[in-house]
Amino acid sequence: MTETKGRLKLFVGNFLSFGAANALEKVIPIILLPVLTRLLTDTADYGRYDMFMTIVSFGSELVVLGVFDALFREYFEDEDR
Repeated sequence: MTETKGRLKLFVGNFLSFGAANALEKVIPIILLPVLTRLLTDTADYGRYDMFMTIVSFGSELVVLGVFDALFREYFEDEDR
């Protein structure tokens, strides 16, 4: 029973930490919008910024695939060998 509670606690902790990181990923651009509009004065800069953000979001999706696999592998791993 304690092993199940330990795994559940690990699962909830990992779920909350990854969820908080995902929420911060969505909130930070909203907070930085006034700073970006002040710094980016040329329309070509907006295009470069959008291209950079597209590359970063594509890379982060590839990383997330490995994180969820590792999370569930650790959760369902059997301790009894």
